[in-house]
Amino acid sequence: MKNFNDEKTISRDKIISRTSFISIFTNLILATLKIVFGSIAKSSAVVSDGINNLTDSSSSIITIVGTTLAKKKPTKKHPFGFGRIEYFTSLIIGVIVLVTGVETLINGIQRAIHPVESIDYSLLVMILMGVSILVKIGLGLYVVRQGKKTNSQALIASGKDAMLDSISTFLALIAGIIYISTNGNVSIDAYVSIAVSLLILKTGLETIVSTLSNLLGERADSSLAKDIRNFIAKEKIIISSHDLIINNYGPDRNTGSINVEIDHSVEAGTIYPRLHKLQTEIYQNFHTYIVFGIYAVDNKNPLNKKVQMALNAFLKEEKGCLGYHGICFDEENKLLYVDIVLDFVKNREELQEKCKSLLKDTCAEYTPIVTIDTEFA
Repeated sequence: MKNFNDEKTISRDKIISRTSFISIFTNLILATLKIVFGSIAKSSAVVSDGINNLTDSSSSIITIVGTTLAKKKPTKKHPFGFGRIEYFTSLIIGVIVLVTGVETLINGIQRAIHPVESIDYSLLVMILMGVSILVKIGLGLYVVRQGKKTNSQALIASGKDAMLDSISTFLALIAGIIYISTNGNVSIDAYVSIAVSLLILKTGLETIVSTLSNLLGERADSSLAKDIRNFIAKEKIIISSHDLIINNYGPDRNTGSINVEIDHSVEAGTIYPRLHKLQTEIYQNFHTYIVFGIYAVDNKNPLNKKVQMALNAFLKEEKGCLGYHGICFDEENKLLYVDIVLDFVKNREELQEKCKSLLKDTCAEYTPIVTIDTEFA
């Protein structure tokens, strides 16, 4: 395994930490101002918005801690490193946001049932709301951009939450405008607080669901898989590539494997240096350590072409079959090996048996061994 703590990783960690510190500083200032002036004005919407900003600060602190722990070097017990700690960081942030949303919702409902007699929306509070909207939009866009740049789910979640904050602040501003324009006769402050809480709950749930999906193991990013396949296709000794598997051990920390078809006449002394160079270049370009498996194929063999024609007809007939590869004849034992790629269909075993029967009819003197493959990436 390669050492993941290279210059690219170190640069990524610095960007995440710097972005998080900027977010913490900004949110602490906004939270303090909103909670203080919101309490003076007796506005639950403004106070709720301030608490939301305070939550953002704690989320950024957790992001820094998670990124720092994720930098720990691999150990004997954890040879793939600690990159997945970042996903647990996102999960904790999601839970905190969710709890904050519930508390804000309860407070908003209580204020709706037992409204305060008057709310003092001063000019200073209104200006604070307006400035806060602009600041949170700018901060949110910046954090999301940095999150995408570093592939940090925690930063992306934090940035999206910041942009949602601008919406909640806008609602609090509207509540103030309506209250002032009606001389206090119409107050939607408590209902705005409830609306803000629902936005917070939505963000928390989305963060938790997204993080759990990463921890369970998602299909590899399609663009990454496509780029790796295209990169491999440039190697002249490789006929085709199949069975790409990418395992994720944290953002930009991937390992995987792929099987490549190479003409059976190419010598091992030629194959090894080419694949070794390819392996190094893939890691440098895509931060993914790939192990190669080899299919030695003979496409000039008449039997091979006969099998291909039969399998092509099988592909057209069976929509659940995505492709085939690895055609190999074991002359000594009279075995015919073929791998078929099946989609996530229910009748996988049925299709496997159908393919065996087809191959037996095509090459009666050989016993077909059909292996089911799945497109993991």
